[in-house]
Amino acid sequence: MTITRRTAILATALALIAGQTAAAQRSRSSSMSSSDNSYEFGMDAALSFVDGNALFQLPAQAVRFGFPITPTVNLEPALGLITGSGTTILNFDVGVPFNVDQTSGGSDIFLRPVFGIQHFSAGAGNSTTQSSLGVGAGIRIPVVQHLDARFEARYRRWFGNNGFNQVDILGGVSILMP
Repeated sequence: MTITRRTAILATALALIAGQTAAAQRSRSSSMSSSDNSYEFGMDAALSFVDGNALFQLPAQAVRFGFPITPTVNLEPALGLITGSGTTILNFDVGVPFNVDQTSGGSDIFLRPVFGIQHFSAGAGNSTTQSSLGVGAGIRIPVVQHLDARFEARYRRWFGNNGFNQVDILGGVSILMP
């Protein structure tokens, strides 16, 4: 099986899982949380582990904007930029966070399948672009009206000639716009 075929199989499986969970959530009655049917703008700091190396990005590893698809599912593009020492890394992700459960305090527990593209450039024509698939699990905690804290643990596999695994611990804030 080629990497492209594996990627297609994994993406299909993640989409089916997301669709089944979203359908189950729609069929069950639930109270409105702070993130239901709201546009979400946020940013996350990250502690990333890649091939035995750790990278801490503060204040933001990426900025994201969530568009509600259903009361429990969002479409969430995210953009990140890292520069330094003549190197530039541009990340673009599309996640589909969907609420799995809601706590009694109004916090949303979510899963977030993600597809990403990363462009790495080190100058003098030395650049590569690769794709990734991953999944995260996290919680959105209402702080005040229209402001949530958000925490997520995520695993992703980067594909390409130098494919690698990445584990991220994310923490950030989300501004909710009805």
